[in-house]
Amino acid sequence: MTLKEDTELYEAWKNPPVKPLICVHIFNYTNMDAYTKGQDSKIRVNETGPYCYRETLEKTNVKFYPNGTVSYGDRRTHVFEERNSTGSMDDILIVPNLPLISAVAMTKDAPSLIQMVVVATLESFYSSTMLKVQAHDFLFGYDDKFISLIQGAVKFLNKEMPFEKFGILAMRAAETKERITVRTGAGDLNSIGVVTAVNGQEKLTAWDDDECNRVDGSDGMFFPRLEINRSAKLYLFHKDLCRKLPLIFEDEVDFQDGVMGMRFHPPHNVYNTTGSCYCKHGVCPPVGVFDVSPCAMGAPIMMSFPHFLNAEPSVTAHLEGIHPDASRHDFFIDVQPILGFTLGTVSRIQLNLQIRKSQRISLLEEFDDGTILPVVWFEVTADRLPPDLFKMIYHASVTVPLIQNLLKWGMLVTCVSSACGVLMCWPRRKLTPVTSTLAVVSPPTSEIIILRLTSL
Repeated sequence: MTLKEDTELYEAWKNPPVKPLICVHIFNYTNMDAYTKGQDSKIRVNETGPYCYRETLEKTNVKFYPNGTVSYGDRRTHVFEERNSTGSMDDILIVPNLPLISAVAMTKDAPSLIQMVVVATLESFYSSTMLKVQAHDFLFGYDDKFISLIQGAVKFLNKEMPFEKFGILAMRAAETKERITVRTGAGDLNSIGVVTAVNGQEKLTAWDDDECNRVDGSDGMFFPRLEINRSAKLYLFHKDLCRKLPLIFEDEVDFQDGVMGMRFHPPHNVYNTTGSCYCKHGVCPPVGVFDVSPCAMGAPIMMSFPHFLNAEPSVTAHLEGIHPDASRHDFFIDVQPILGFTLGTVSRIQLNLQIRKSQRISLLEEFDDGTILPVVWFEVTADRLPPDLFKMIYHASVTVPLIQNLLKWGMLVTCVSSACGVLMCWPRRKLTPVTSTLAVVSPPTSEIIILRLTSL
């Protein structure tokens, strides 16, 4: 089972038939006036949504290499799923102003002249750290004067921005220029789907240590099948986090109509980077949040489980309306162990912003430096295989093992029957060679059949 052109596996990999449901939960800030005036001691947030979309993924600019690897980009499109959504796209929300907060953080250590220019620009464009916006615009893009200014500068430099308007899903939906390289399984079936490079580089530059910068782990579609067991630790490369995520065994599950899978999930401390090489310059974020700014051009983005599940209390001390629940906010992946194929997943992750103040800009004065503000959390669900793919997986994971067992038990029964026949004939024909009777069974042939079946 290798990735190569003009095969069913390649077509399923390039244009996945599984179309996951993307549900976005937005945190609406309901008391910012009272909080800013000092009337309320905590920021009150209310989770709105979900706003759900059916996502179609296509791998683009696919290129194979002689060393058994293939590189690609991707393009995503989204169609609104009203029946799965509880929020309206016309909902009016109060949310953190991402461009403003990011611009302040990205220039706080810049030379004074640059800071002065940024201050003048931001203060002419914005009057508040909060933004009043419709849900649809927040997700798929709204007109922002500062972003438009940056776009003009980027075009002047003959560069391209990945999106025309700033929006949470607009950035995900844009066709990425980023190229991921994975192994095809040629020469080593166990390596299929292992990520080897990002934009042609086998090491990242985001972190201060070679181990954290090493590009490794599954692309999410395949896992090394020889390593899948109850005590295994699998690794998933997450390009948005610029790191690989460990996955540990949780349980065996009946994924769909008799197709069994092994469920893996991240350990509870996966976002605890204390003392690890993911702490930039030795500075670690609070337990339960992961600082992505080193691979986000300095934007103060912090990732976590939804509602800061497993985070230390200080992270939410300034917030009301946060209700972590492991049954709703954890995430897992179901893997078929014989094939190493991902059957389905429920992936949940939250995007947050950290306030990183500059003495020259007064727009963030209502917040303490280091305050973490929740923005949205995503739930990506792929919990059922389409019919054609299900048939293929079912036969490979259920029918083939059944035939293997029948062959093995059939061989054993034949051997026992032959031996019994020899013993029954022994008193009457003492000189009858035993080997001629046992030669009825041909273990090598049976083993070849089994090997051919397992190679599927």
